[in-house]
Amino acid sequence: MSSENENEKMDQVAAFRHLNSLVYARPSSGSLISQRTQKLSYPASLTYTLGSTIQFVVNSGSEAVWGPSSYIKLKLEHTNGASAPTICGSMFNLFNQARLYHRSGELLEQIMFSDVRTNVMLRYATSFNDYQKLKYLIGATDVPGDTSAPLGMTSLTAGAKTSYFNLPLSLLFGVFGNHNQYIPSQLLAGARVELVLNSTVANCGLTNVSSIAGISPVLSLDCATLFDDAQKQILEESADVAESGIQFNYSTWFSSQFTPTGGALNIDVLQSASITEKVFLVGSSGAAASAGADKFNFKSLSTGAEYSLQSRQGSHYMPIYAIQNDNESFYYTQLAFNAGYHQYSSEPASSGISVQYFTPTSTQNNCVYAFSLEKSAAGVALSGDPTNNSLIVNVSCQNASNVGVVDTGFNVATVFLQYIRTANCMVDSCVVDR
Repeated sequence: MSSENENEKMDQVAAFRHLNSLVYARPSSGSLISQRTQKLSYPASLTYTLGSTIQFVVNSGSEAVWGPSSYIKLKLEHTNGASAPTICGSMFNLFNQARLYHRSGELLEQIMFSDVRTNVMLRYATSFNDYQKLKYLIGATDVPGDTSAPLGMTSLTAGAKTSYFNLPLSLLFGVFGNHNQYIPSQLLAGARVELVLNSTVANCGLTNVSSIAGISPVLSLDCATLFDDAQKQILEESADVAESGIQFNYSTWFSSQFTPTGGALNIDVLQSASITEKVFLVGSSGAAASAGADKFNFKSLSTGAEYSLQSRQGSHYMPIYAIQNDNESFYYTQLAFNAGYHQYSSEPASSGISVQYFTPTSTQNNCVYAFSLEKSAAGVALSGDPTNNSLIVNVSCQNASNVGVVDTGFNVATVFLQYIRTANCMVDSCVVDR
């Protein structure tokens, strides 16, 4: 009996040694990566001009790719005017649309108005510390949402210049934003990337730049060669058609744009999705979708008066009552982007936008009206309801004093639905579950 008690005591001590960092043993590596390298993929043409479409064919071969550390090397040949250039946003403003196709032709992602969405992600889904590292790499402003000098430009003086930028692919595509899975070779090798460039310098949010003579992009992918046993097992799983091969999960965005009138909004997001994550809305001044730099200047729904904003999914209202001011709207936007005050135990994702820069009296306009569609408030992922013809996401607003006010108000509205897709990779074919 004493022997059993002694063994139990020893097991308990052994368990607490791990807890107290008192285990002394040789470390063992669990890595299945035999080699890591950065591979380049060049576009169909070495140089592009505004208004054209950049095309890549990804040549990652049989290697897996880590998306968050893959990026676009961008060379920009531009001519500055007499005054120093300014920008609202970053060099992601160059891209109006982003498309990613599997080598079989299956469309993995198509993100319309990607320049507007990237501005939202930089302001609300990027930590303050990360923004400090990014702003020089991507030609952003010192403060997110501000209109000022693009950092990282070689020179802000007049004349012909050449500047270099590194743009993380995770800000363009959800496939590259997956932090839980390597992108398998079955999904990415031979894939086609298409980036549609804005047609004018003004539509890129740039001022005092008389022309952009050439845009030279190169994909740089963080590739990993797997050990043979791991590679063999993944190949066998991808060949199992009965089990739909291997599954890669990622977030993507559906977007639409319209012109609101009469001080009211009533938006039906017409997209079927199995798992939704959030819906968010931005508005800008101007009379058209190509409203120059103004499209990155996100306006408030109100000039100071109360309004009535609410989101609905089917018959379920979120929140159950209508939001009446930008102060509370800002709070719900923070919650939707997992950045609310002490929302989770982890560090918030906000880039430092405060309610001071959300209200219509601010010198900056960073108004993003967002609602979380997740049922779990504790950070449990994949808890969002599906959408279909009878379960539509709707965002409505009444008595908005800034909607439809030409050139100063909320005249061009862009709505985004973030949801989950699953790519089923079966050797050379791919089927995407939406």
